[in-house]
Amino acid sequence: MGGESHLQPNHHVGGGRFRLENAIGRGGMGVVWQAFDERLHEAVALKFLSKKIRGNPAALVAMRRETSRSHSLSHPHIVRPGYSIDDSTPNR
Repeated sequence: MGGESHLQPNHHVGGGRFRLENAIGRGGMGVVWQAFDERLHEAVALKFLSKKIRGNPAALVAMRRETSRSHSLSHPHIVRPGYSIDDSTPNR
């Protein structure tokens, strides 16, 4: 996926808050990274959307819905999302 070359393990994003650990999924919407939230000291998932999706308002609505739903899940094998898709506002 173009535009993701800056995403590398140990790279910090979100103003230094998140340290990328490894890519855990890739698909038509973008790429998901397992990351560590330096502020909350816990693992989170960060989804970086492809340019095609970022430019599609309907896809962004669907992504917001998916993010909201994921916050209701709790399981030791589920990594929680850390940030919303459109800005750097915490989802907590």
